[in-house]
Amino acid sequence: MKLKVFKQESLEQLKRDASKQIDLYQRTTPWLNEYFRGGAYYCETQINLPDNLSLLTEGEPSDTDKENSKRIYEAFRGRINPVQAAEERLWTYLCHETFWDYMIWRWPPKKEGTIISRYFFDGESSRALSRNGISRLWWFAHLTYDESRNDPYELTNILLYSQDIQHNLLERNFGRNRTILHTVLDFLRVHPEIKGKEQYVKIVKTLNRLGGVRLLDALGPERIKEYIESKILNR
Repeated sequence: MKLKVFKQESLEQLKRDASKQIDLYQRTTPWLNEYFRGGAYYCETQINLPDNLSLLTEGEPSDTDKENSKRIYEAFRGRINPVQAAEERLWTYLCHETFWDYMIWRWPPKKEGTIISRYFFDGESSRALSRNGISRLWWFAHLTYDESRNDPYELTNILLYSQDIQHNLLERNFGRNRTILHTVLDFLRVHPEIKGKEQYVKIVKTLNRLGGVRLLDALGPERIKEYIESKILNR
């Protein structure tokens, strides 16, 4: 199937009217054609996606993130780049149309706040990308995929072990720095005893302190790892 994206004016209209259309978000089937009264509200791209692409909608919702992240990333891998993957028109269309059944199961749209943050982009870029219901799945995998490992999704699985990990790592300034993110996740892999919200916050504060005196981007993985170990493991 051809990948579709919203036209900018259509996206702005839909987002502007979201608070007035909560009743539409209670429907079990997509309703965009009715809302736009048959008008042309999307553009069709030249990007082909697998016709059988679907997402898990059974079990504990948060437990499906690992598998669904892999499905989305594999479907889009080699077809879009990070610049395109930061486009609200793309992910918002997928939320409202292609993966509507998944969205209303994973993120029941019962109030305006949920609709804006999960079905659209809300706030600054990194936070919005990790909150939108579908873009988050692609970015989880993109930022952690490592083909040098036996399991390229090994770090993805660690990131998705807990929503506290996602929140504390991806919604920070360094969250989209693959070197830093991979180093921290590998540290958590080696030290599975380091877990819990307080520990994850401590790691973030440790990185922020290091970033206050050194340019994190200029430090290699080993230096970052050594610093984290010295502060978290008291070595």
